[in-house]
Amino acid sequence: MKKASIFIVLIVLSNFVVAQRNKNFTGVMAGVSMPFNEYQYAEKFSGDGYAKMGFAGGLDLSVFFTPNIGIGGKFSYGINGINKSAMEKALETYVNTKTVSVITKPDEKIKYYLDNWTILSVMIGPELSLPIGRFSWDVRYLIGVANIYPPVAEAKLVYYNGTFKTQRENTNALSFGMSGGTSFRFALSDSYSLKLAADYTMCKSKITVTDTPNTNHPTTTTSEYKQNINNLQICFGIGYNF
Repeated sequence: MKKASIFIVLIVLSNFVVAQRNKNFTGVMAGVSMPFNEYQYAEKFSGDGYAKMGFAGGLDLSVFFTPNIGIGGKFSYGINGINKSAMEKALETYVNTKTVSVITKPDEKIKYYLDNWTILSVMIGPELSLPIGRFSWDVRYLIGVANIYPPVAEAKLVYYNGTFKTQRENTNALSFGMSGGTSFRFALSDSYSLKLAADYTMCKSKITVTDTPNTNHPTTTTSEYKQNINNLQICFGIGYNF
């Protein structure tokens, strides 16, 4: 509610700015994706994302109906690696709690398979712009969908009378997402502009944990939890004014 109120205030203030020529913009962006909160934490097996800083890029669009008010949109691609050492430690602890009654040999070992976070999103929403000469300061709030591909985190323990495997994977790749951010544009000419943007994005992924023992009495069990995904994308790009 507080964020919405701030955005409404900005809309009202923008109407008092002296109208200047403000062109539409479409461009290609690239930069970094920085994880925050649970998405970055690397302690709990269920609920933490173990994400590290990664790459962000995509296409950006701004269409203005007045010099100050318009619609913004973006198609973005982000990839975040994971803290593998912390994830392996969490998997080892989890596996040991599940198989403590059958581990008896010191040479029993765990094999790991770990992947990266990948997120594709499409979002659209209102955008405000304050043009001053060749510069424009933009603020926008977007909503849309995110297609989430979390890292497949798998651990397999081989012991004297069988195996035990646990796997974390996504069960609903498509998620509702929100993004709020600001950017600065500088017109190189009537046709081209440079843009520096920072967008904070939030979405969720449902993660399923599947435990599969291979012993004399196999019983597969599953559990689910919601993974919050918060990241800040800071990107720089060049685009076309139209």
